[in-house]
Amino acid sequence: MCIRDSHWTVLILEVFDANQARRLFPILFAATRLGGIGAGAALGHLASGRGALNLLGLCLGLGALAAGLTWLSRGREPRPRAPERRQSWLGMGREVLSSRLVRAIAISTAAMVLVRYGLRMVSMHEINAAYHYDEDLVAEFLGQFRVWANTVGAILGIFVVPKLLTWLGVGTINLLYAVATLAAYASLFIWPTLASAAGARFVEQQFKDAAKTPISALFYGAEPAHLRGAARAFMFGSIIPAATAVTAIVFELASRQDELYLVAVIGTVLAGAFVFASHLLNRRWRDRIGERLLEE
Repeated sequence: MCIRDSHWTVLILEVFDANQARRLFPILFAATRLGGIGAGAALGHLASGRGALNLLGLCLGLGALAAGLTWLSRGREPRPRAPERRQSWLGMGREVLSSRLVRAIAISTAAMVLVRYGLRMVSMHEINAAYHYDEDLVAEFLGQFRVWANTVGAILGIFVVPKLLTWLGVGTINLLYAVATLAAYASLFIWPTLASAAGARFVEQQFKDAAKTPISALFYGAEPAHLRGAARAFMFGSIIPAATAVTAIVFELASRQDELYLVAVIGTVLAGAFVFASHLLNRRWRDRIGERLLEE
């Protein structure tokens, strides 16, 4: 999944310029929500009728279709490219890490991984408790929730987020998502019910895909073209796996305490740190844009 996300983002950063990206990225990423709705609705019927293993052929066919559409989307006139810069892996790594923007993205990304996994654990605990740990009822609720949440997420991504980016700007939306994660933890503390758990799960998944994921890709656009792919690969190949490992260890130890209460406490503190990291990322992004304008 990390390879897919990294490749997809680098591809669309190459195809669209900065002005197009702000308008089109929310719509492009919202298409994944539409795919999720269709997949969730059709998977059960197709798997029961033809067998889950036979769906592999369908997936391969859809992958080939996506590859063909990507090839055709290149257009007839290739975009002018800057002179190729050849560097060793070590030299490229040093250049990536020398960027204050990349370091700010790394800090914000690590904080987001920690916050999201904690939010997932606490909200799932509340959902299980609401249905008295009945697996069938929980599965039924999650299936219905996924359809409706993905529908709302697709509407946000296609119709709402592009407008908000125009009115409020990338930095404000970035900070808004961080504040939403903090509010989700607060709601689980103050009002630990099925409704607050569902809201927290929506923030952790669908709202993230509709609002945070598209603008995360936009931050890389402030770097020179030859660094964008390397910076994106650094996040998905190093920062996210390392943060995931730390999260697994910390929350596994914390979950042995009183009904995930300690996880909720740690997650709330980290959500506050995530808000600060998002503010820092906004500042570094604006500074980097100013540097690039001076250079060009």
